[in-house]
Amino acid sequence: GTNGATGPTGPTGANGTNGTNGATGPTGPTGANGTNGTNGATGPTGANGATGPTGPTWTITSTSFDADGNFLINTSIPSTITSPQRAWLVGGNNFATVGLPYIFGTISNDHVDLYSNNLVRGRLSNLGEFFIGTTNTVLAGDLMNAVGNATFPWAVNGYTSFNGGGVYGAIQGANTTAFAAIQGENNSTSGTFNSAAVRGINASTVAGTGFRNLAGSGPRMGVTGTFTQTGSYSFGVYGSSPSFNIRTGAVFGDDGGFAMGALGYFAANGLDYAVYGFGLAYQVGVGTGRYGDPNLHTKGGNTESDLDPGYDKPDAQIGLGVYGGIMGGWIRGVVYGAHVRGTRYSLYVDGRTYTNKPIAQLVEKEDGTRFATYVPSSPEADVYVKGKANLVNGQVYIHFSEEFKQAVKAEDAVITVTPKGNTNGVYVASVDANGFWVKENNNGTSSVEISWIAIGTRKGYEDISVPSEILSSDFDMNMNGVMFNDNDVTSTPQGIWWDGTKVNFGTPPPKTYDLNFNPVLRPQTTSTGFKKGF
Repeated sequence: GTNGATGPTGPTGANGTNGTNGATGPTGPTGANGTNGTNGATGPTGANGATGPTGPTWTITSTSFDADGNFLINTSIPSTITSPQRAWLVGGNNFATVGLPYIFGTISNDHVDLYSNNLVRGRLSNLGEFFIGTTNTVLAGDLMNAVGNATFPWAVNGYTSFNGGGVYGAIQGANTTAFAAIQGENNSTSGTFNSAAVRGINASTVAGTGFRNLAGSGPRMGVTGTFTQTGSYSFGVYGSSPSFNIRTGAVFGDDGGFAMGALGYFAANGLDYAVYGFGLAYQVGVGTGRYGDPNLHTKGGNTESDLDPGYDKPDAQIGLGVYGGIMGGWIRGVVYGAHVRGTRYSLYVDGRTYTNKPIAQLVEKEDGTRFATYVPSSPEADVYVKGKANLVNGQVYIHFSEEFKQAVKAEDAVITVTPKGNTNGVYVASVDANGFWVKENNNGTSSVEISWIAIGTRKGYEDISVPSEILSSDFDMNMNGVMFNDNDVTSTPQGIWWDGTKVNFGTPPPKTYDLNFNPVLRPQTTSTGFKKGF
């Protein structure tokens, strides 16, 4: 049969007690040291030996330097002692004068030439001029002169990784100079394009943080110019051109080839421009600076076939953009004010338009000559519509166009009707928001053609107002003063400014700045109550 279940293990019995250790026996005493023995007696001193013969007598005959700058001591032995170190060879220097600097150079009227590899690399002239890459001056008046060569074409380079400039120039104190602290001139008689007298390239990977050059933020710039003192006729950056050849300018800006503009520009048509913006992007190989198919250009017309060359290409370039404050800008010409041309539109005015002269439209005749027609005017903001219709049994209902109904309150329109045939006369029987009834007098039944015109006031302009300064008799005179030529130093210009509620003519408030040196028109105060501005 199967084994039965194992029974539980019984408890473990208690450990017995340990026996006691026996006692340790005592340590025995250390024995005494023995006594030292006595020193023995000193032996007797031996006798002196005989004196040797006298050695030879010698003297220093001369001292000199070898070609490596080692100091040589020549003796009468003969013997030459060479110093373990080398010295600069300086003719005539007095190294015995304590407290004075060592002199590297000459005390005579001689140049000091700099050599390496047995070739002259530079010169400290007897006049105090310092030259690298040459032994004489390029321009009279050079104190320090560096001349490049085919191997080293960069004459002077300055580098820094710290809070400073690679190259710095300053004109100090009272002076009579007509030159710049750093002067760049390109007087080459040969070479290639893309040359410059001064070029600034910013290859920093750190982007700018704002438009203005401030202590806490500013742009990333290729060239920067700043003047910090008060006084008129001062400019941060100045450019000039002799204006001898066409397509030249004083200052030129290039938006990566997409948009370009120049200041002080002499154009291909022989005209001089203060500001000239290129209307289309320049394409390499097109001498006129424009692209596209010239066959697209047609004469006159009122459709999009009247296009500038290049309209068939994608384009997102704007010739001129101006954002102003009290005024976006003004244009004043001695003969013509401005000429605007476009295809989709030539001029779009977002806002009210005012003129103090009649508005003319030129109409071309069959022979190509033109004559002027003039835009009607009214003391009210009128909108008119016209048309033709036929009486049927002496009456007809004429529907207003949807545009006319949206523009004016049609039921208040003034309507004139003229029959183009023999009738008893016609009249406007009724007018509603959708149109009007025309009926013949005396219940006539004529069926003739009529012409009509309806005039209404534009909605929202029933009570139109004009700014008071524009209606003032001296407005044109004031604006003539605003449109001032600053090259005229004998006449007095006129200022214009907005005080928050109205336009003022006269001297504007002084320029002021907030605590972050951002310009504000009206005076601001600091937290201490003092006005901060210039």
